[in-house]
Amino acid sequence: MEIKQTSEYLPDFLLEAQKIHPKMQVSGLTIQEFVNLLKSCLFSALSELQKPEELISYYTREQAAKLLKISLPTLDKLIQSGELRANRIGKRPVILQEDLKNYLKS
Repeated sequence: MEIKQTSEYLPDFLLEAQKIHPKMQVSGLTIQEFVNLLKSCLFSALSELQKPEELISYYTREQAAKLLKISLPTLDKLIQSGELRANRIGKRPVILQEDLKNYLKS
């Protein structure tokens, strides 16, 4: 089945895709099956790209202590001694992801 360029058959994003790839064809799938397949592929690709740990640019004291498997007082001592750098967002201390990585490397 060839994709026809009519808005009654296709969502807008497929019409745009056909403008980019005019020879695009779909065989043996209904439009809805194709749309569902495309959504599934996109969701899968996006979920691989956006890993939660990559989205976090800083950690709270509690999160950092949990990652380091230490207590909050021990984390505070590391910060006070300068072994681990901390910043503030307002009054709240946070540890940047990069600073935590540097501490783990040292």
